[in-house]
Amino acid sequence: MKTEAAMVNLAWPSIPLDHPDLHALDVLSFILTQGESSILAREVRDRGLVYSIDSSSYTPPWARGTFLITARTAPDKREAAIAAILAQVDRLREELVLAEELEQAKKQKAAEHVFGLQTAEAVAENMARDYQATGDIHFSRSYVDHIARLTREQIRDVARRYLVRQRLGTIQILPQTETATTGPAVADVGPQPIRRITLDNGLRCLIQPDNSVPLVAIQSFSLGGTLFEDDKTNGLSQLVALLAPRGTTTRSAEQIARFFDSRGGTFGGNAGNNTIYFAAQVLKEDFADALDVVADVVRNPSFPKDELERYRPILLDRIRRIDEVWRSELLAYLDRKAFVHSPYRLPTAGSPEVVSAASREDLLAFHAERFTAANTVVAVFGDIDPTAAESLLRRKFGALPAGKAGLPDATPEPPRDKPLLYVKAKPPTRQAAGIGLAFAGLKFDDSENMARMAVLDTIISGYRYPTGWLEENLRGGDRSLVYEVHAINRPGPIPGALEIYAACEPGKVNEVYTIITAQLDRARAGRFTEAELVRAKTIIATTELMERQSNADRAMRASLDELYGLGYDNGERFLDRVRSVTLDDVHATARQFLTQPVVAVVTPDPDAVDIGIAPAAVEREPAPGASAGKE
Repeated sequence: MKTEAAMVNLAWPSIPLDHPDLHALDVLSFILTQGESSILAREVRDRGLVYSIDSSSYTPPWARGTFLITARTAPDKREAAIAAILAQVDRLREELVLAEELEQAKKQKAAEHVFGLQTAEAVAENMARDYQATGDIHFSRSYVDHIARLTREQIRDVARRYLVRQRLGTIQILPQTETATTGPAVADVGPQPIRRITLDNGLRCLIQPDNSVPLVAIQSFSLGGTLFEDDKTNGLSQLVALLAPRGTTTRSAEQIARFFDSRGGTFGGNAGNNTIYFAAQVLKEDFADALDVVADVVRNPSFPKDELERYRPILLDRIRRIDEVWRSELLAYLDRKAFVHSPYRLPTAGSPEVVSAASREDLLAFHAERFTAANTVVAVFGDIDPTAAESLLRRKFGALPAGKAGLPDATPEPPRDKPLLYVKAKPPTRQAAGIGLAFAGLKFDDSENMARMAVLDTIISGYRYPTGWLEENLRGGDRSLVYEVHAINRPGPIPGALEIYAACEPGKVNEVYTIITAQLDRARAGRFTEAELVRAKTIIATTELMERQSNADRAMRASLDELYGLGYDNGERFLDRVRSVTLDDVHATARQFLTQPVVAVVTPDPDAVDIGIAPAAVEREPAPGASAGKE
């Protein structure tokens, strides 16, 4: 491979987790490589035979494990390094380890256990893992006791039983110049370039071979969701996504479910702000059959009445649950107030009125409107032959109606010349208050501001995961003003929003709002540092790469970018744009977008809200049997 050093793995099959030799093998690993004074560190690394060396005794609960020694060395020293390692292993089989070596390893193992249990969360996680793996929540406690009782003779005995030459497997990864004559060429492993094809009906298909694992991801994305709904249709996208896999003109719900269950595959649908999608994942040998089922669901759903009546209450319950959790209730309330004309004011789960009244004929008509070739992208990523995959796609999806591409006519949102505050009162039983701020947001095709906003968002609040100014000032150090705080950048084919939300004790709403706005003032003033800029870019690049590791993740990102007209390779160009963002760029984006927010507060103590903005409305939940009131 393209490496500068040689990497060597020496492996012996060993034992499962519940074997009595577990403790001796674990300590033997520590004797070999734990610490600067360990045997292999002294006798192999310090003699200049390897750059680094490590070992482990891996013992899963479901099968025999592996005792492994790994080393990185210069190519011309690998034979000498292997010989030196095996010489020390042989010595352990013949001689007793020194008493001080055993005692040191015992203490290291005990300390490792104690260091890992310094928080209540760690203790709970450790007990849960112990119970899951062994059925004993005190497994780790007894593990340490067993370690303390080990003898030198037990260490030698497990070395004799397991670390024998006849059971040794050796793997070496060498620089390419070293492997030129070692055997036949190996086919490329990993994702190959994405190929885009357009069928005669206008359907765009993305194909990416990847033989890293014998799996195939099949995904279909169509423009839909709340972007294409209004007050009379809000919820039809979700019903279509839920019910399409529950029966087609040729397959029953049971047949579709049994197919994927019997092949160990997965399949499901969902709808969001901008799309309705279906996603399947199967083993490579089941790809052709699975594609046939997915295509049938996309093209020919029958929306059986009995399935509609079965799933209607499920979706209605999902809608009701929105107001049971502070975060989902706050964000739904914030959207209703931040968007006046935009369909993004509508919940993706739908309205109870529409879901309750929707008929099979409504779903068939909505499906026919949204599922056209012009508004759909299908992706096949995984262990496939690309020529065969293209042929199958043409056969299975070639009859999808062509249709016309296009976005709905969106009425521009009215400009705001001042912040607006809306308060929703909750019963005293709700012990947390939610605070949300919504700023006018971006369109997907505003590529320059998309990159700049990503950096701004990361500095303020983190990228996917909470870090940054808000976290530091509301939760950092000894501060505990909020239970949670984060920002969400929500662009769309039409202008979206940048939203910041937090949860806190009801009495701290004003203080939390003051700190949030102070950080936004800091951003508008451009008080960013070069170190923060570099860190934000690194976080974005790392996160983006981590989120493209699986076939399914890459297929989703490429499909959405293609569907929105950005091109399936937009992800790479996005990272290039992020790398070119300057401090002045971030400052300009902050000044442009972080102005005149809509503020929403959901709290059991509305009278305590005093953030310097007169409420545009205070909504109070009615008492049982009464109707809602608004001030």
